[in-house]
Amino acid sequence: MADGEYARIFTAPVKGVYFFTFTTLGINNAHSSAMLTKNGERMDATWDGQGTGESSDTASNSVVLPLGVGDKVSTELYRKDMHVYDNEHSHNTFSGFLLFPL
Repeated sequence: MADGEYARIFTAPVKGVYFFTFTTLGINNAHSSAMLTKNGERMDATWDGQGTGESSDTASNSVVLPLGVGDKVSTELYRKDMHVYDNEHSHNTFSGFLLFPL
């Protein structure tokens, strides 16, 4: 995917504590990495450094975050030279839910 195509954004509708999880797929001996940010600040990341002879690997991570109304949580490529692979099978995921309001 091209830089920026992986970006996913969630905007908190209520103040509370949220759980987020995300998974990435890397293929073809290339390094794959993505990060989860809160209001633009890195909170968590995935990393997959492909070894010789590997065709694909997945990586996942989860985080619990306190959010205020309007706070934004997103996933994006970790660096411009990183990538994630996806197709109609939705190998890369980003999801979350409210644990409890504050």
